[in-house]
Parts: sequence; C-alpha cells; structure tokens
Amino acid sequence: MAKSQILHQFDNPDHDQKVYHLVIIITDGNCHDMEATKKILVEMSGMPFSAVIVGVGDHEDFSDMKELDADATVLRDSQGN
Repeated sequence: MAKSQILHQFDNPDHDQKVYHLVIIITDGNCHDMEATKKILVEMSGMPFSAVIVGVGDHEDFSDMKELDADATVLRDSQGN
C-alpha cells in the first residue's frame, strides 16, 4: 500500500473497518532519506501502526536507526511536528 493510500485512510476513516498498519524498514544502517522517513512516520503517528526496523549486515553503522527508534523522546520531523 502506498504512502498516499495509507494517509488517505487516516484522513477519511471508515469507522466500520478496523485497520492497523505495520511499517517494516530494512536497512544496512545508512538512511539516505532520513528527513523523508521521519516525516512519514510523524504523519502516521496519529493512526494505529507499528514500525519495525530490521538491520542487515555484520559491520554496519546503525546509529541513524537509533534516531528513528525514539524510545526516550518523541520523534519529530524537520519542521518540529
């Protein structure tokens, strides 16, 4: 399902339909589109979903993924949302 379809469901909910989304991010640790990724996750934060980050590789740097994890803080995009 495309991002626009997911966000359309959020803006136009069908209260008879229960929808839960699972976002899976598979990465080697480098997030080349961090701001876009954070923006999408922030936009989805008002709807029921889980984000799972799966790291692949033995000697990769996953420090970018710690920023997306945001367990200790609220994830915010570049505009402070």
